[in-house]
Amino acid sequence: MQLFGHVRAFVEEGLPRAMLMNAESAHRVSLAVFISVVCGVLALAFIPLLLLIAEDRAQLIGIAYSLVVSGMFLVTPVLLRQTGSLLIAGNWLTALAFISFSYAVAFDGGLRGSLSVGFAIVVPISILIAGFRSGLVWAGVVATALVSFYLLDLGGRLPGRLIPGDSDWLTLALVGHLVVITIITWLMVHFERLRNESIDIAVASERRFTRAALEEVEARAFAERIDVSHRAKAAFMATMSHELRTPLNAMIGYAEELSEGIVDEEIEPDEQLELLNQIIASGRHLVTMISDVLELSQFDASRASYELDRFELLPFFNELIATLEPLAYAKGLEITCELASDLTHVRSDPMQLRRVLTALLSNAIKFTEKGRVKCTVRGVGLAGASGVEVSIEDTGIGIPAERLDDIFQPFQQVDGSRARAFEGAGLGLSLAKHIIDGLGGSISVTSRLGVGSCFTVRLPT
Repeated sequence: MQLFGHVRAFVEEGLPRAMLMNAESAHRVSLAVFISVVCGVLALAFIPLLLLIAEDRAQLIGIAYSLVVSGMFLVTPVLLRQTGSLLIAGNWLTALAFISFSYAVAFDGGLRGSLSVGFAIVVPISILIAGFRSGLVWAGVVATALVSFYLLDLGGRLPGRLIPGDSDWLTLALVGHLVVITIITWLMVHFERLRNESIDIAVASERRFTRAALEEVEARAFAERIDVSHRAKAAFMATMSHELRTPLNAMIGYAEELSEGIVDEEIEPDEQLELLNQIIASGRHLVTMISDVLELSQFDASRASYELDRFELLPFFNELIATLEPLAYAKGLEITCELASDLTHVRSDPMQLRRVLTALLSNAIKFTEKGRVKCTVRGVGLAGASGVEVSIEDTGIGIPAERLDDIFQPFQQVDGSRARAFEGAGLGLSLAKHIIDGLGGSISVTSRLGVGSCFTVRLPT
């Protein structure tokens, strides 16, 4: 068995992986190796027997014949490894078996000898390794050989008649052999067909089960995505209704107070102006949220367009920081921007980029109670080309680790409760990701809860 294992491993090393992955082909390879090894060893085993019972000349002929036959059988694994063809190896092995039995039968009295029954295994070897079509061909060859031995025996040209008898007995032996070969061939062909059909049915069933399992997994995943989407949209609608009502109620309250004061002449002009400014601020806040929703729907419908232009970075960031400084100073925060000296220009959409960076800086200021907000701009390699990286770092409240994966998703918020401490509809980061993706860049975030966050935008130059 160890010899068989070593020879099979040798053969499999040279065969295509696809052939070994097929259970039917792998079985035939093992069978071909097993038959060749067994027959090769058995041919060598005849040598001691010949030394004991045969005469000198017969010993030499027998030993030479055994060595040649053994070598030819043991060549089969090499042939299979080199050609990778079961058809070639199977027919080679069948031919060796046929020639060996023909030689033995010729010197054992033809159809009268006991070795003639060995022809019965020629056809099964061919069918099991090379296929049933080769088996049918070899059945015809074996039948022709039996008829030839019959005719030679009638002509008295075969030596060693070990079993005496007349021509009637010889005819009966021929008919019996042909019947046996026919029955074996018929059984093996039908066995092969039934086995192939069983394999086809098993493979088809496995494919159906696999397809059904995949469809079930996909259906569950789709249902989960729909459920998540519904929950997110429900949370979004609850948040939006709260956010819309807040400025609307403020506008109505300020307007009613202003109306009553004007009628009663109890509100001074400065107070009236203050109320009007509050109404205007609430209205602008309302318009901003509605604009964000409309903008997001445009990105989802792939209707967004960009106007790429090459512009200077120094005046762009100076103006951006100057716009946001009042917000930072009002909270006692430090806001700075560091721009690499070797980075002067970038090709992008300045209006959309300004919108993204304004949203990120505004968020950093909004979620930071003390400390600083820092913007760093430097050149980087991006997908084999030059690019620019903008990092916005704060010392704010941070983001929980479990929320980092979905922070840029539509209808997702770090704090989705209606009683959260910070205002906003939570669409800014989703819009920012859509814009940066459209500009051919990327946006990412790292954060530690209670320590701060760092948003990084990378764009091609």
